[in-house]
Amino acid sequence: MNAETVYLFRHAVVRDAAYQLQPPGDRSELHAFTVRVLQDDASAPPLDLAEHAALAAQQAQSVIPANELREIELHALLRGLELARARFEPEAEVSCLRRLDSHPALSAQERVERRLEQTTPLQTLGRLDEAIEVCEDVAREADSTPKCWALIRLCEAQRNRGNLQAAERALQEAETLAPADDAMRAMLETAAGRMHLQRNELELARVRLENAEALARKAGAWPGVDRALNALSILHRTKEEYTIALECLDRLDEIPEALLPARHRATSNSRGNVLWRQGRSDEAEVQYQKALQDAKDKGDIPDQAIALGNLGNICLDRDQIEPAMRCFRQAVDVCREVGLVGHTALYTMALGSCYRRLGNPESALAAYDEAEALNQRAGNLAEVSNIAANKGLVHADMDRFDLALAEYERAERIATQANSPLRVASHLSRQADLFAATSRPEQAVDLYRKSLSLRREHGAEISRPDAQLQIALVALLKELGRIDEARATLRTAQEYAEQSNLAGQATRTSIRNSLTKLAELEAELA
Repeated sequence: MNAETVYLFRHAVVRDAAYQLQPPGDRSELHAFTVRVLQDDASAPPLDLAEHAALAAQQAQSVIPANELREIELHALLRGLELARARFEPEAEVSCLRRLDSHPALSAQERVERRLEQTTPLQTLGRLDEAIEVCEDVAREADSTPKCWALIRLCEAQRNRGNLQAAERALQEAETLAPADDAMRAMLETAAGRMHLQRNELELARVRLENAEALARKAGAWPGVDRALNALSILHRTKEEYTIALECLDRLDEIPEALLPARHRATSNSRGNVLWRQGRSDEAEVQYQKALQDAKDKGDIPDQAIALGNLGNICLDRDQIEPAMRCFRQAVDVCREVGLVGHTALYTMALGSCYRRLGNPESALAAYDEAEALNQRAGNLAEVSNIAANKGLVHADMDRFDLALAEYERAERIATQANSPLRVASHLSRQADLFAATSRPEQAVDLYRKSLSLRREHGAEISRPDAQLQIALVALLKELGRIDEARATLRTAQEYAEQSNLAGQATRTSIRNSLTKLAELEAELA
């Protein structure tokens, strides 16, 4: 920096005082001159240009007319928004959208649209409470199409937070508006499909998501097609219909790149997830490595983190704990770089699980504490409940059963507060596992049954957890000498194991153990 041509203040307070001492008209004129200089500099940051244009317009000056300054500011903000999205900079995206939300050159509807667009980067940053507040404000103030859009976004944010009842209320209110626009109806169908998917109501989810894809294609709303196909791929992966899951991703890849936002174009992480669920970890690893390289080439920070986390999971599956930890640490570093709170919490929690596998309980608990604090900050109660359950597992490993039970009960309370009944069912089964391990079979039987009942009550389709819980229940009933009940429950366990294709998931240690136990019980109770 050349000291002869550049003047720097030693302290910001002195700089601000000097700025404020200038007459307002002079300040505006200097800002206007700066605007002209920045307009001629192609490398100038658009947000700097927008800021100087806004400040120049505050007072009358003779350099640039006020209406031209407003146009300069608007175009600079739109350019800044475009760059923020291309570079995957969610903080800058929020900043541009907030300024556009109040820009006088935009119509009232355009300002509402810009306000709602803030919810996507806010959720990426883990700021769920702010996203929910934006949606609620717009839903209160707007009507018709903007109100419906706000309610759909609200449903999404509440679902991501784990508050399924609040998400359901928002969805029901959106459905009463009955939008005629096919693109909006596609968004509504996708939101409903994802709600069914979250509850494991897979057939209902399939119908709504296929409707969403058809409506979005009819409207030429390609981002809507993308959202529906991604959700359909997850659904078919969950149902272990792996060929159909990959076909959904193939259809997504057929959409011309120019019709989709940059982040919607990559399917390698999703393909890897399908292959991983099939036990094809070598092929999954190839897809994750491709996803990582593609994300680096594009500067896509969230996709880099996801690919690194997926590679960490591959290493964990192979009991390669140290390589897994390297992947998770890199993922955490990448997320912190751009302030992705939710992702940072996710991979910090994964590090805690690595420490647990290494037999290092104190480090595991410290990582879980950090992840919990991040999720509390983001308002993500569902993840807080999962972390409490993980802490319970650590205490159980150390035979600190009272502390383990306290954490499982805390997890249950938080999941109840978040209106997440399937998570409540999961935490009840953890408590049952603990009672079974500490020779309290009666309490364990009651809790297993309560967990299974809650899953049925809330429409969850038969899947792996149901089969494993039924197998554990059979073993306890046999231990208690309740043989007739054990035999009746065994038949249910066999049906559930077949319906959930438990044998097809035997690459996981816990499932292999359940299948071995089922075979033993079949022989003993024959």
